[in-house]
Amino acid sequence: IDDAAKVHHLLNLFPSDYNVSVGISNSFHRIEYLREALREAQDALSTGKSIDSKRRVFPFEELSISIMLRHFSEKEDISRFIHPAVLRLKQYDDEYNTKLLTTVREYIQQSGSIKKTAEALFMHRNSVIYRLRKAEEICDISLDDPDTQFALRMSFCILKTLG
Repeated sequence: IDDAAKVHHLLNLFPSDYNVSVGISNSFHRIEYLREALREAQDALSTGKSIDSKRRVFPFEELSISIMLRHFSEKEDISRFIHPAVLRLKQYDDEYNTKLLTTVREYIQQSGSIKKTAEALFMHRNSVIYRLRKAEEICDISLDDPDTQFALRMSFCILKTLG
């Protein structure tokens, strides 16, 4: 059982009306890092709560990209860094009542696994393949390209950070 699961178990000991949530820093082994760990835990808690207010445990390790984007967004309009394919797929989905963007997001989240994407979306793998190929065609991209995958993953993080 990992640290987040242990903390979640401890939080379940509190009555539900207490509404207790916890941010967890990266581990550290020297007292000099305590201040940074506290900052990480605070960032994890505040960013995590803004993304999913129903969750109770927020590990910094899991949220570090969103935390970075949140800090960056305080100085910069990060929406301009969203990959054009995301915007194009959203427009296409709205126009034709499809779910290509959802399929691409899940495919990226599942590290490019057709099988896991199909399972997560409760779809046949051939339907997933069809949707992914359609998305590639519409956006003139290759979802097999690591740079494209990174840009899309970052775009989805930006969207999550912006709410």
